[in-house]
Amino acid sequence: MWRTLAGFLLIGLVLLGVRRAWRAEEPPGPARLVVRVAPDASAAEVERAIDDAVLAAFAARAGWARHDPVVRDRLVRNVRFVEPDAGAGIDDDGCVARALALGMDASDPVVRSRLVWLGREVLARLAAEQPSEDALAAYLAAHPERFLRPAAVRFAQVLVGAERHGAALADDAAALGARLATLGPDEGRALSDPSLLPAEVALASERRIDAVFGQGFGAAVLAAPEGRWVGPLRSSYGLHFVWLRERAAGVLPALAEVRTEVRAAHDHDAREARVRQALGRLRAAYAVELARP
Repeated sequence: MWRTLAGFLLIGLVLLGVRRAWRAEEPPGPARLVVRVAPDASAAEVERAIDDAVLAAFAARAGWARHDPVVRDRLVRNVRFVEPDAGAGIDDDGCVARALALGMDASDPVVRSRLVWLGREVLARLAAEQPSEDALAAYLAAHPERFLRPAAVRFAQVLVGAERHGAALADDAAALGARLATLGPDEGRALSDPSLLPAEVALASERRIDAVFGQGFGAAVLAAPEGRWVGPLRSSYGLHFVWLRERAAGVLPALAEVRTEVRAAHDHDAREARVRQALGRLRAAYAVELARP
C-alpha cells in the first residue's frame, strides 16, 4: 500500500526515467534473461517466475533500489552486517552502491520481493480509469455468481441434545419425531431440550446456518420441505427436527445495493488485466532462458 504522496511522486519520477532510459539504451535485440525454476515446476509456476524475473530486471533498470526507502534500508543493513569495517566508513548512498555492486538486489529475497511488488504496483496504476456506471452494470451482469444473494430459509427447530440423552439419543429422537407428527411448529417447540440455540431462526443462508449449527446442517435444512416437521437432522449439538416457515430464493441485487462490492471486484480485475498487458510488453524485450537445477 502506498501510504504517502511521496510514494506516488516517486512512481511518476521513476516511470519518466525508465521511459527515457528505455528509448536511449534500447538494445539491438531482446536482452538475455536467465530464469531459474524448480525441476518439477508447473506451467503456472514457470510463468510466475518469468514475470517476477522480468519485473526484477525492470526495477533494476529503473534504479528503484537506490530510491525505495524499504529497499535502501535493507541494503544498507546488509552491507554494514556483511562488511562492518567498510560499511562503517561510508554513508547510506555508499552502502547502497556497494550492495548493488555485490548483486544484493538480486540475491536478497526480501529486496527482490519488494522490487517485484513495486513493479506490479507501477504497472497496475498505468492508464487506470474511473469505471462508468454502465461498465459496472455490465460487470455485474457478467459475473452474477459473485454477487448473488444466496437462498435463505426461516425455520423453527427442536433439539434432542447429545449430552443429555447420551446412548439413548437415536431412540429418544425417534420417539420425539412420532409426537411431533401430530403437532404444529408452535406446539412442537415446547418439546425441545433447553439450549442456547435459537428456537426460531430468521431468514438465513446455508453458510449462516452452518455457522450456528455446524457444517452440513444448512444444506439439510434448505433441502427440507415446508409445512411439516422434518428430521432428525444431525448437528454439532445432537439431533434436530425443523419446520420450515419461509423460503427465499437466491436473487441478484440491483447495482445500487452492491455497488461498493462490484466496484472493488471490477477494479481488481481491471488491475490484473493492466498488469498482464504491461507484463506482456515487458517480456517481449527479453529472450528468456529457463534454468532447471
